Amino acid sequence: MTRQAGLRKTTGRWVVLLGAFVLVADALILMLLSDDDDLLKPYRTELTQLKQQILSITARQNDDTINPTWLREQIKTLRPQMPVVLLNSELAFIPNQPDFQSLSLPSADEIERSLKSSNFHAGMGSLKIIHPQERWLALLPVVPQPARLASEAPSYLLVPLPEEPQETLLNNEIFPAVLIINALLGYLFWLVYTKRFTPLKGAGTHYLNFSRQPDASIPPSVLAPDNAGSYKPDDAVRFVAQSEFTALLQSIPDAALIFDHNKEVIEANSAALQLLECEPSQLQGKKVESLMGIQDRQGHSLLSRPAVELLPNRGDIISFSDCQLKTGPGHTHLVSLTLSCLSRGGKGQRRAVLIISDESALEQMRYESQQQKYLLNAMYSHTPALVYLKDRRSVYLMANNAFAEFIGRSQEHIIGQRPQQLFEGAVLEQLQALEQEVLDSGLPVTREIEHLTRTPRTFLYQEFPLKDSQGNVRYTGGIASDVTAERQLENTLQALATDSSARSGDSFFNSLVKQLQRLTKADFVFIGETIKRPHQMMVIAANHKGQEHPLFCYYTDNSPCQATLQQQGYYSVDLQSEFPNNQIYHLLNLHYYQAMPLLDAEGQAIGVMTLSYESEPEDPHWLKSTLELFCSRVSAELSRERLQRHLHRLSSKLSSHIENTPLAVIEWNSEFTVLNWNHSAEKLFGYSADEAIGHPLNTLIIAPIRWAYDSAILNYVVVNRTNNKCTHTNVSQDGREVLCEWENTVILNDLGEVESVISVIKDVTAERRLLFKIQQKELEQRQMLNSMVDAIITIDNHGLITSFNHSAETLFGYSEQDILGQNVKILMPANIRRHHDHYLAEHMRTGITKLIGTSREVMGVKSDGTEFPMRLSVNKLPGSNNDGEPHFIGSCTDITQEKQKDQQLKHSMKMDALGRLTGGVAHDFNNLLGIVSGYAELLDMSLDDDALRQYAAEILKASHRGERLTSRLLKFTRKRAAEPKPININNTLEEQREMLQRSLTPTIEIDFSLTPNLPQVSVDVSEFEDALLNLCINAKHAMDGQGRLSIRTYDYQGASKSEEDVVKRQWVVMQVEDEGIGMTEEVKQRLFEPFFSTKDEEKGTGLGLSQVYGFVDRASGFIEVDSEPNKGARFSLYFPAIDANEHTQKEEDSVMNPPYYGNETLLIVDDEVALADVLTTTLKHYGYQLLSANSAEQALEVLEHQPVDLVISDVVMKHQSGFELASQVKHRFKLPVLLISGYYDESERRNNDQSYTQLIHKPFSARTLLEAIRNTLENKGA
Repeated sequence: MTRQAGLRKTTGRWVVLLGAFVLVADALILMLLSDDDDLLKPYRTELTQLKQQILSITARQNDDTINPTWLREQIKTLRPQMPVVLLNSELAFIPNQPDFQSLSLPSADEIERSLKSSNFHAGMGSLKIIHPQERWLALLPVVPQPARLASEAPSYLLVPLPEEPQETLLNNEIFPAVLIINALLGYLFWLVYTKRFTPLKGAGTHYLNFSRQPDASIPPSVLAPDNAGSYKPDDAVRFVAQSEFTALLQSIPDAALIFDHNKEVIEANSAALQLLECEPSQLQGKKVESLMGIQDRQGHSLLSRPAVELLPNRGDIISFSDCQLKTGPGHTHLVSLTLSCLSRGGKGQRRAVLIISDESALEQMRYESQQQKYLLNAMYSHTPALVYLKDRRSVYLMANNAFAEFIGRSQEHIIGQRPQQLFEGAVLEQLQALEQEVLDSGLPVTREIEHLTRTPRTFLYQEFPLKDSQGNVRYTGGIASDVTAERQLENTLQALATDSSARSGDSFFNSLVKQLQRLTKADFVFIGETIKRPHQMMVIAANHKGQEHPLFCYYTDNSPCQATLQQQGYYSVDLQSEFPNNQIYHLLNLHYYQAMPLLDAEGQAIGVMTLSYESEPEDPHWLKSTLELFCSRVSAELSRERLQRHLHRLSSKLSSHIENTPLAVIEWNSEFTVLNWNHSAEKLFGYSADEAIGHPLNTLIIAPIRWAYDSAILNYVVVNRTNNKCTHTNVSQDGREVLCEWENTVILNDLGEVESVISVIKDVTAERRLLFKIQQKELEQRQMLNSMVDAIITIDNHGLITSFNHSAETLFGYSEQDILGQNVKILMPANIRRHHDHYLAEHMRTGITKLIGTSREVMGVKSDGTEFPMRLSVNKLPGSNNDGEPHFIGSCTDITQEKQKDQQLKHSMKMDALGRLTGGVAHDFNNLLGIVSGYAELLDMSLDDDALRQYAAEILKASHRGERLTSRLLKFTRKRAAEPKPININNTLEEQREMLQRSLTPTIEIDFSLTPNLPQVSVDVSEFEDALLNLCINAKHAMDGQGRLSIRTYDYQGASKSEEDVVKRQWVVMQVEDEGIGMTEEVKQRLFEPFFSTKDEEKGTGLGLSQVYGFVDRASGFIEVDSEPNKGARFSLYFPAIDANEHTQKEEDSVMNPPYYGNETLLIVDDEVALADVLTTTLKHYGYQLLSANSAEQALEVLEHQPVDLVISDVVMKHQSGFELASQVKHRFKLPVLLISGYYDESERRNNDQSYTQLIHKPFSARTLLEAIRNTLENKGA
């Protein structure tokens, strides 16, 4: 602890003089202290913090790495929003700064003038404030030693201040002490002047004011006069002193507290409140030591001392440094303390001010400075360069370890010495001249000096001046670097360059290994080149102890050279330990090996360069650097040598190729003069090389009539410097025209100018003729393919279509232009398309030909997506075209109609089989019906009881229904011809109403609209009913099982729809109309085709409407169809009307005169005994004589022995049919034959139409049989 003596009491006169002196000193202090430090004080903490952050970053960098861009990025990481504007060490702006304009400065020149006019002293720790044109800026250093950096390096940073700083002494760091002393002296002066020596009364109560902004206004009551008319200056003075002092206390930037003799706090400024982290009300009545703990360097508590020791005497100032301040748990600050007495009255009236200055930032700067000094000393001591410092008298003030080691003395014996005491001779003279040049010029000087020591060494000296603030050189510093190895290497390289400038190839490599051996003192040096033979290397240059070594082929297996190539970099090894069995190195007694691979431009190893020693080399690192330096040159030369050999081989091959190629090769220049003419050109054009070279092309091989055209083409090649291909008709020496194809290649010189053009000429005369023939043949083949009926398609081995003839265009709907080049699977359905490419690839891979050469039925797809059946035959063509790959040809035939015919045939066969089945069933069934109906008629004739006769009538009716059923079956199977007869279609429709309703289900509503009194039509009733049923079922399907079906009839007078029929007649029309989906025009065109159907297979066969059409056509009628999509369909069937009176009269005549009775002899032939019995019984009833037989053979036997008038025979019998029997009876016995049958073969009937007289169908009534018998007998003689 230190104490400063205070002012002592003196007489009033001396006090007055002293007070005047203090006032003058105050004025001087105000002038001295009112500078930038006061202006910067409000921002000093933040600026100091920013400066320390920047310095801590730049101090760790080398000067070379500090550049404006890098530093700007570092500052932006600390203050992203702050503009960054940098200055160099000469206070000049660094150009190209993006934030310069953001400061809104008038110009850089004004800022520089402001800096220079303020006599700013550059140095570490300096902070400066400037204000050019009312713009306030702070300047702070950003590097530890700005003056050392170059002019382009950043040294200072301009920081814009947020507002104009106030020029006041309150911001000064030392102002509190000056203020306290000035206040005490002023107060003492006032006491002496007024003859008052008593202390200020009531100060304790007035000073206890914790307001941050004390009210400086004086109340009127204080300045008011008393009753005697005089003022009270004591109260005014006390009030003014209290207010001013409180304001001054608050303006102190450091923490300040005022406490009394009991160490109780009276007042504290805002900085103290912030440091203690409390409010003003929390300080009342608190002792200083209870608020904070402050310890000195020895760890003793300072504030816990007694008040008498802690409070200084009046006028004394007590300072403590390096103290530890603890304000709370974990909060410790490095601070310095200042204690000063404020007043002293009676006993115990002393009061003191405690100022606490935070020195944490200063301590951090001190620590960083020590660290920098330590790092600088470490670099200075351990650098391999010689570093020294001398004064102007050439006395060494400093020298590092390397300098002392080189001189051979300790650092202590060098300090204080001059160069003449350490050096001599030429070295001394050069050192003195170097120093004198630095002193005279004031600039750094560099010079090489060779020291002739035991081993001569060359040093590069760089000596520089160190100047004072006035610019005078006070010291000279120097750094000397050993460049001996570099100079030796340069000398060697220079000698090598001089020696090798006239050398190349082997001579170069031999010279190089010789120089390298001399430089590196290696015992064995060689350069090896990799060759094409595996695991071998050719040594192209070798030197053993200064002598050339014979070249040899080196096997690289398990050798250091192999390891070098694998290493792809510097390789060093102890040969005896790693490769003890290597014969070459063992024979030469070599132990240590250093090598580098030789790499070409692509980084591929092309060889090695090795150094080998008998003993361990002194400096392996220098050897590595030397090898690396030499390797680049050797690699380039070796690559050039290899390229030259390669080019030589290529040139030889090219020359041989040009001379021996079967193609003519001509070289000519831009004047069209021949420069070169090979042997093939001689053969082609007839001119020898001697006759052609030197002559223009137009006098040799180009006809004059074609020269204008051909020269323009050739000149295009020269002018545009482009290769091209063209065709010329040339002329040979004998006048023969030769069609030639020219391949022109431009040759350029080093300047990019056309040197010549090489033309490779091919005689294509025969080739073009052959090509023309091939084209003609292809045209013929195409014409042949297009003329073929079948669709012909060819594809390549990838399935792409190469040809498509006209029939294929018609069949598939594609044009040849559209389909060529597409995959053939476009013509296939989806289920085959997805496998086609796999099948084709498998065939190409394995050669399996399951489908090649065969014909099969497949489905094809037209361009509109329609599928159709076709027959496909595929064959493989040999490798045609120019690609040599196999091609395939396919023949496609549309078999749609063939398929339809097959279906018709199958249907016909099915119907034939069904007819045979139904015929047999109908025959037997008709026999049964004949028996039933015959006996029913016999009963009817025999019974008198009407009720029993009614029973017989019902049996007859049932047999008639069975007859109609079998008749329909036989007509359906075409086993019985149609039997048209007059009918009223209204009656038939009414009879079919119930049947139609059952067939169409209740979901279909049937509406009958029948016009009465219609004429009759002549149709087969069964066919009419079938046609009606087919139309109604089609309507049901069209309406999807529900809707309204209308059936109406009416008569029509007019001609038919046939263009040939112009005669008007009467027609009966039956119309069937539905509400279904309707039909398109395309469907209507094909509506009546057999097997055409738009329904699923399970819903129809496509024969229903074709049968309807056939029925109407047989009835001499026609059909009209009206339909549109989604508007239903209407079928109108037109039948010609007939005259019903004629048919009625014939029927009445036959009823009125029935010729039932007779007495002729009849022979009944039937294998059905029961039926024969019924016929015999019935005919006997009508007077006929009856004979019977069970077979044709038996009937013939009866005819041989018995006279017979008429033979009645069944058609279907065993062994021999009724037709055969009738034929024999007619020829042998000349008798009429009446055939009866329930079923017969229509073709057999037509073949035997002349053998019988009449044929009636079973079952039949007695009347029908009797009429037939009478007709046959009556026509017997006719």
